[in-house]
Order: sequence, then structure tokens, then C-alpha cells
Amino acid sequence: MVTEFRELKPVINNLHKSPMDRLPVEIISIIFGYFVEKPDFIPSPVMSAHNLAYPQQLTLGAVCSNWRRIAWSLPSLWTSLAFQFTTSTSYTRVRLAVEWLERSGRLPVDIILSTPDNPGSFKQPDLSRAMPLIRAVNLCSDRWRSLTLFLPQSFMSFIHDANGPPPMLLHLHVNSHDVASLDISQTAPKSVHIANIPLEELSMKWHEVTRISTSNFYDAHDCLQILRQATKVEQCFFYLKNGGDPTSNLIVNCQLTCLDVTFYSGHNIAFFFDHITLPALKSLTLNDLPFDILPVNSLVSFFRRSSCQLDSLCLDDPFMFRRDAMELMSAIPSVSDLSLHFRIPGRESNISLLLGPFYQSLASLTDIQGRSLLLLPRLKTLNVSGYFSFPDKLIAALYHRLRLSKRDKAAQQSLDHVRIVCRTEDDEVRNPISRISQSTLDQILYLQKEGVEFKIEVHSGPHRRQDLLEMSLEDRCTEEGVQVGPSDTAQP
Repeated sequence: MVTEFRELKPVINNLHKSPMDRLPVEIISIIFGYFVEKPDFIPSPVMSAHNLAYPQQLTLGAVCSNWRRIAWSLPSLWTSLAFQFTTSTSYTRVRLAVEWLERSGRLPVDIILSTPDNPGSFKQPDLSRAMPLIRAVNLCSDRWRSLTLFLPQSFMSFIHDANGPPPMLLHLHVNSHDVASLDISQTAPKSVHIANIPLEELSMKWHEVTRISTSNFYDAHDCLQILRQATKVEQCFFYLKNGGDPTSNLIVNCQLTCLDVTFYSGHNIAFFFDHITLPALKSLTLNDLPFDILPVNSLVSFFRRSSCQLDSLCLDDPFMFRRDAMELMSAIPSVSDLSLHFRIPGRESNISLLLGPFYQSLASLTDIQGRSLLLLPRLKTLNVSGYFSFPDKLIAALYHRLRLSKRDKAAQQSLDHVRIVCRTEDDEVRNPISRISQSTLDQILYLQKEGVEFKIEVHSGPHRRQDLLEMSLEDRCTEEGVQVGPSDTAQP
């Protein structure tokens, strides 16, 4: 009886189909597509490569033979593969991944291959077990849509574009656990992130790249050579060290609009900007500026040579702010968004001393390209943060800048947003930030009345944030017994 029932069960199931199985295959395919969640295949530089413990595609196949037949025949369900090689990776699991790629048919594929994040504490995974999957990845090179590799040299060196270049590799993310090489010489990706691979060991085509980023330091000379080859690049995020031959040829890149650079020393700043011209540059961020070295002359020459209409300038730890920094600001009158971030604690006296001349210049006319204008005449947004007490002198400068613009047509200004963040290392009880003074509050309220928005915060420790302007106004209300707002305060 039991045997007969088992034999009849498929017949009974076919005669009494579930509501799901009565749907057309096309509808079931759409439902399966919504069920399958695909991982993020545009990883950040700090992403931990991951493994799908039991992918939802396999769950569909485990329900019944009909669902398995439908799921196995839908290439769109199998176009994203994330696989981590470990010491326990079996041949069966590798074979499953190979079949996964085979089911994707001829569709573009997104692939993440990785080994454990901290290989120094692990025995190296068995390369011989990994090779069937590596070969399968190479054979679908003409279908790569994104390729992410977190692999040691022993694995990385076997990755090739063996079946020709993909027509559109949107993202290439390469991060080796040790110094490695990668030969995909036919491939021309759109977006590239690299780490721990010497640029001379990365064989690929750069002419289609529109975005480049690195997460460890590369020689400035090598990065310049990338910019020479990447003629379509629009965004660059570099970590630069060392310089190069001062007699090197000047490089012109006419497409780059956004440049974000972290420097190892002041010497490579000068070399880099002495050897490049960027006429389309709109946004420039300089990170980890050396304490007492900023080649202002090199930067000024770069801006004048490029004739770029820079919109945004962000300086991270700009302890170089002396009077020669005014020459730098005068060379970029088009800037509308300026950010100054002081991330190193314990230097408040230096900050106050170095920013003093800058504050004074904001409130006075200066000669800019033969005309008497305010410094940064198009400035709309000012963002200042760091380990310092509230900068009353900055507010006074902005107040006098606005007053000057009302008296002198040559001093027209467009500032409409100011953000100030005062940081402390400990909580506010042990390391307090004083409330804003009454005279400075009057100036802020006047500026608000004239249309300037303020966001003033205290960041105490890693998580505590308080609105310093609101707290100061509340204290003032308590003292005066009235509600204070922009319309309640007369012109100072």
C-alpha cells in the first residue's frame, strides 16, 4: 500500500495543483524574480566580502520538482554570485557555484570572490579546489557586469578575461590580502577601486574609466600616469605618497570634475599639482594636510593654469592657514561651498591663530584678478568643524561682511548657509563648551533676519550631539524672560 501511494502521489499532485502551480510560467517567473534578493554588488572600500549561506534560489528549488524546473530554467535568477573560499570549502560547493554561473546563460553577471578578511590567522584555502570556479569566472569574462575580488596573490594571479572583454564592466573592485598582480588586459571597466596591487601589476584598459578610487597609498607619479590614460575619468579618490621626476611632462585631463586626495606628505602635494591641469574641475578635497607644509604657490599656479570654475573646496586639517592662504583663496573666486575640518584634538591655540587672518579677510575687500572684491565673493555655504571653542570671530567677520555688502556694491555677497561643529573629546560635563555670548547671538540673529541659515552643534564624544544655538537662545530666554527670535532683536 505504501509503495502504491508513493507511486500515485505525483499523479494526484498533478490532478490537484496548488493555486501557485495553476499560474502561467511567465507569472511564476516574475514572482520568483521578486522573491530572490540580490546582494549589493557595488561594494565600498571597507566592505567585508561575504558568502550567501543558503541562497534563496536554492530554496525555490527545494520546494518541489516543478518549482525547481522553473527556477533552474530562469537565467535572470542566477546572475549574481558571492562566494568565499575557506579551508572548509568542498568540491561539492565549488561545483554548485560553477553550475550557478552556467544557469545564468548569456546574461551579464555580478561576481564577488573572496577569502577570509584576516588571512594571517587562517590557513590558506586550497587553490586546487578553487580552480574550477576561477576557470568558470574566466570563461564568462565577456559577461562581467561587476567583478569584486578580495583574494590573495595566489588566487588573484589566475583571474583572466579569457573569453574576451565584457562590453560593459560597470564596477571593478580589487583588494588583495598581499601584494598581487591582475591581468585582465582586454577589459575596460567604468568604475575602478584598487588596493594592495601595484599599478604596474594591474593590466587593464583605462580609456573607459569614469571613476577611480584607491584605499592605500600610491606614488603620485603613478596616479598621474593613470590620469593620462583615463581620458574619460570624472571622479578620482587618491591616496598619494612620494613624488616623482620634477622634469616629467605636464598632464592635461579635460573631463575630471571631482578630485579627492589624501596626502602622505607635503612634498607630493607640490609634485602632483605642478604636473597636472584640470580645466573641468568643480570639486576639490584635500585630506590630512601636513601640519606646516602646504605649497600654496603650486596650488595657485595649478588653479590659474587650469582656469577651472571650482565650486567646492574642502580642506581637512588645514593648519597651513596663514596670510599666504589668502593668496590661495583669491585664486578661486568661483567657490560657493567651502569646508574646513580640523580633526586632530589639542590644537585649539593653533587653529585660532591660523584662522584669524582668514576671518579678517572675509570681512574686507581684496584685490582679486584686478578687481576690488570680497574674498570668495560667490560663497554660499560655509562649513567649519573641529576641536575648538565657539568661533566668535568668525561670526563677527560674517556680520561685518554682510554690513559691508550693504554699503558697497563691489562687496556683493551671497552667503546663505553656515554650519559650525565644535568637538570635544569627552562628554560636555567634563569638557564643557561655553554658550554663545550675547553680542555674538545678536549678530547671528541679525544674519538670520537677512536670510542666512545657521546650524551650530556641539559633538561631545562619538555619539552625543547638541544644538549649541538652541541651548544659547534658551539660556537667553530664561535670563530675559522672553522669547527671542530673528524678528525680536534690533540691528546690533
